[in-house]
Amino acid sequence: MSGAAGSSQWMYAHGFDIDQSLRFDRARDCSLSKTFASAGNRRTFTISMWFKLSNLGVAQKLWTVGADSSNKTEIEIGSSGVIWVEDKASGSAQATFQSTQLLRDTSAWYHLVVAVDTTQGTAANRVKIYLNGNQVTDFTTYETYPDQNDDWSTNTAAAHYLGKRSYSSNYYDG
Repeated sequence: MSGAAGSSQWMYAHGFDIDQSLRFDRARDCSLSKTFASAGNRRTFTISMWFKLSNLGVAQKLWTVGADSSNKTEIEIGSSGVIWVEDKASGSAQATFQSTQLLRDTSAWYHLVVAVDTTQGTAANRVKIYLNGNQVTDFTTYETYPDQNDDWSTNTAAAHYLGKRSYSSNYYDG
């Protein structure tokens, strides 16, 4: 690959080449987007990704969808290295999670899974976050489980982004 989203020079300079991988360069405003023709299941879905951090100390959006800051789903690595998952509807947080665990290793690959099933009767079962195969269970005071049967912004007929905030610039670097 070549260009801003997949510089072969970057991969070779770091001693490896991973097929089907992308290099997101914050300085070049790199991101990917997909807009679906129609809405899908907004109550039950899973987002799974491998990522590597290149830049610490800045908030970086891994996955976002939504028209504005009042109606959105976002997965980010916060400026302190926390995992941040949030869904808002009409300006109110339906779900918010901020891990106490900090990601600060720029040489490590991380595997993140966010599993949402708002149809579950038990609130703690409606959103599960896994990092490298282990469930993340320790959160800061920012821990809000969604109401049963809440619809999220994910799987709407709107643009879904990898590597960028959907309604403004806040790019991922990695």
